[in-house]
Order: sequence, then C-alpha cells, then structure tokens
Amino acid sequence: EELWHVFLCLLQMKNITLFLLFLPSLIYAQQNFHKLSIGAGGGITSNRGELNSPQKKELIIGTADYYLTPFLHGGIEAQLGKMSGQETSYNRYFENNFKALIVSAKLHLGQFMNNSPANRNTLLTNAVKGVYAGLGTGVIKNSQQQIYRDKNNRLTMGTNSNKEIFVPVSVGIDNSGFQSRLIAGLRYQANYVLGDQVDGYYSAGSRNDFYSNISITLKYKFGPMGIF
Repeated sequence: EELWHVFLCLLQMKNITLFLLFLPSLIYAQQNFHKLSIGAGGGITSNRGELNSPQKKELIIGTADYYLTPFLHGGIEAQLGKMSGQETSYNRYFENNFKALIVSAKLHLGQFMNNSPANRNTLLTNAVKGVYAGLGTGVIKNSQQQIYRDKNNRLTMGTNSNKEIFVPVSVGIDNSGFQSRLIAGLRYQANYVLGDQVDGYYSAGSRNDFYSNISITLKYKFGPMGIF
C-alpha cells in the first residue's frame, strides 16, 4: 500500500511538472483584444445602373463595431456620398446625393489560422490574417440634385427622392493580425439594390441597380477585453 501511495504521488508530481512546463506557452498562445471600435474613412463610389457612362464620386464613412473575436465582428456603418452618370443616347444624366445605413458582419482569415507564438511573429502570416469578407443589409436614401426629365419620354420617368434596401458584399484587408488598437483597412464593397431608382430613372422590365465603392478606413479599438 505504501508503494502504491508513493507511485501515485510521483505520478501527480509528474503531471504538475508537465503542466508547469507547458503553462507559459498556453498563456502566450492566448490573445487579448478589445471588443469595441469606432472608425471613419473615405473613398469613391461608382454607379452601375442603366446609364452607360458612370462617374466616380466621393464617399464618407463612419463605423461602430463589436468584436466577438479579433477576427469576427459585426456593426453599423453610415455612408454619405454622391453618385452620378450620364447616357448620351437619350440625353439622360443624374447626380444623387445619398445617405446609407448598413448592418453587417465581417469574418477574417485569422479566425481559422493557428494562433501559436511562431505564427504571431511572421509578417506574411499576420498580414494574411487580416484578409476578410463581409455580408449585410442596408437602406439607401436617394436624393437627386440634378437629373434630366422629359414628360414625353418614358425613359426619363422616376422619382427624385426615395429609399431602397440593398445587400452589401465586401472584401478587404486590414492589420487585425498585428494586435494593434488602430486598425487601418482597404475595402471593396459591391452593393446589390433591391430596386431600380438609385439613378432616379425607372422603366418597366429594367434590371435592379448596382453600385460599388472602394474605401480606406481607420478604426480605434477600445472597451472591455476578451481572450481569443
């Protein structure tokens, strides 16, 4: 019985020793992150509606996000910008001063990558962790400031002010993999509108509108801490 007791004590000491040896690496493998961020940015917007000559216009962005992990977050984005275009065949043109509100989620490649100390110190790996895709839903309020109308031409029919729902799909890259509180990013966003009057024109049988934007954003992370 004494020998069995000594054997159990030695086994327990061995387990404790192994745990102590691996404890630093287990702690180091964890990543602390702030769960909130606010940000701002700017870019250019281009309409891909019925008019064959779109023009690139300015875009201003404001964001607020909640992070479930450093690489998975959802939030709200407000956009303020312009879209314009023209079509010489029918003498149509427009300029839309729009406002948009978006609710979306974004998932980075870092969510699926090894979080070991070796990978944290690799420049290329940390950069790849910041590649992401996003999906959401939004509402755009269109306000036509300049638009051609002809009551005798049905191709110029439409409304000067309206709201429409759209689906934003985005891809981009930022520095989320470097554990910085300042997150700088570059993004392309495709916006599929469930309507046909972003450009102010509507005709029966025409396809729904589509517009896109390219933007640069800078976010600051703060708030309660989480462990990943």
